[in-house]
Amino acid sequence: MRQPIKCICALVITLTFFQGACGEGEQDDRSPAGNAASPSPSASPASTGGIDLDSLSQQELFNLRRTLDQEIKNQISNKACSNDSQCRSIAFGEKSCGGPDSYLVYSTQQTDASQVESKVALYNRVDKRWDEVRGGVSDCRFIEEPRVECMASACAGTTNQ
Repeated sequence: MRQPIKCICALVITLTFFQGACGEGEQDDRSPAGNAASPSPSASPASTGGIDLDSLSQQELFNLRRTLDQEIKNQISNKACSNDSQCRSIAFGEKSCGGPDSYLVYSTQQTDASQVESKVALYNRVDKRWDEVRGGVSDCRFIEEPRVECMASACAGTTNQ
């Protein structure tokens, strides 16, 4: 049975933001203990060219990861398209045992693909380092890359999972 990736993405985004919205005052289980979650100026995405991720503190990694996540999702939020060739997917995040955490679907009609690819590559490196620092554990479940298409003038993806 095919399941629209649009719904899966909405669920992932909802679950991601659910912790922050409903858990105000509580700590995100992926955030470093006892630290504020505001972005660190020394680890801003604009200054990551040449930054050694190994030299960043746990808090700086967390902040950079969160900032990149928000920037990428904002950048690809407009999924408008006029044909299938304008739709793409990209592996997003790194499981500690290998493979992507998920896939994002975006429109090349609305988004510069090279910018998305560059920012996602940086996010994936930061996410991998974050998992190493916090001793992340993964479900190691295979995540199938979605088949993308322009449906009802918006990019969407479907999988067999």
